[in-house]
Amino acid sequence: MALDLGPASLLVVSDGSGDRERVLALGQAAGKGGAWGFQIREPRLGGRDLARVAAELRGSGARIIVSDRVDVALAAGAFGVQLGERSLPAQRVRAWVGDRLRLGRSVHDAAGMGAAGAGGADWLVFGHVFATPAKAGLPPAGLAQLKAAVLASDRPVLAIGGIDAARVAQVLAQGACGVAVIGAVARAEDPERAVRELVLALAAAAEGRGGSRCGKSSR
Repeated sequence: MALDLGPASLLVVSDGSGDRERVLALGQAAGKGGAWGFQIREPRLGGRDLARVAAELRGSGARIIVSDRVDVALAAGAFGVQLGERSLPAQRVRAWVGDRLRLGRSVHDAAGMGAAGAGGADWLVFGHVFATPAKAGLPPAGLAQLKAAVLASDRPVLAIGGIDAARVAQVLAQGACGVAVIGAVARAEDPERAVRELVLALAAAAEGRGGSRCGKSSR
């Protein structure tokens, strides 16, 4: 079954505050603003709270994705799980969950792209592309490495790291299928408005773009 990832998708990621109400508010803003998905990345929340948040956000309008916690995603009826490079291999998770969950994998260089796709991931998140406070002191990959990563992958690729509405066109020009953002929404005065601006920028950048691998995952 092909993944329903369009040519200009937005994945909003929570900022790890550990504040349950804040996560709910960001998830609602993501859904109302038209984001493709909302990723709950909250290592300070326990499994029970994560499951409750994920379950409450299922009606938000955005696909709910849980970082790493496959058990929580299954229990909450989430859309998928985002696996880090040090998480369980996607192939092992796929053998466990079958088609009950979609799987994303985070990668940081072109060398990891092919292996991640072959291992059973439905989409890949590559970064960090630009400098970002979340990765202070670590050099960004840059646009050239993003392009190389896209070319090395047969799965849809989302770019992450220091991306705002003004940088969306540069990112999509490298072949990415969309972007994942944290601060551009979480630090905004009006998160829902920030989501809408990103969605509009993505749509404008994608208009008239030729063939791409977006939405062509083999699962």
